[in-house]
Amino acid sequence: RADNPAFVNKAFIGENFFLGLVPNTTEWLSLEASTDLSNWTEVASVATTNDVAIIHDPDARSFPERFYRLRRPGFSVEDAEAQWVSHVKGGYQFKLQHTVDYHVFTGTVTVTNGQKTITGAQMDGQPIEQPDPETFPSIDQLFASLQEAQLSGYRRVAVIYDTTDGYPTWCVVEQKGQNPDEYVISELTALSTQAGS
Repeated sequence: RADNPAFVNKAFIGENFFLGLVPNTTEWLSLEASTDLSNWTEVASVATTNDVAIIHDPDARSFPERFYRLRRPGFSVEDAEAQWVSHVKGGYQFKLQHTVDYHVFTGTVTVTNGQKTITGAQMDGQPIEQPDPETFPSIDQLFASLQEAQLSGYRRVAVIYDTTDGYPTWCVVEQKGQNPDEYVISELTALSTQAGS
């Protein structure tokens, strides 16, 4: 059927393997991978309309062969958020790389007692004295952004979640006619839990 999700291309670019797919839906789909067609693991979640979503499978090089499928319904933002809340009771800290409008923003985001602070902020390798808080979202703000993008039917919305804690390790949101926002989260550390939690 014309409205079914479909794979449209695949390619190795350097050491990285990318899949192109057309989800044909604004609901979440799960991209899953397998080496034996019996046991499947989630690679990413995708929600978009008729445009091609490009997904990077960071583990592809680790296997001599790998099969892919799309599953509907997929792993939603609500699913991931519930997993995240159950694992992180106190504050947390992570390294963020945010690419938008041909600029790369990097920094450390710390959230304690519901308050966000940004340290070590840079744009294209140059220090930023007063970073824009919107450029350096917290995990909760990223969840909200993904939810809004999916509900609004953005041109491209895709995310890879941490399999244990549920937070996005990579995501992209793109409105039609605008450059995409791409986020990479690494080195997430849970801080000591608040008293009484």
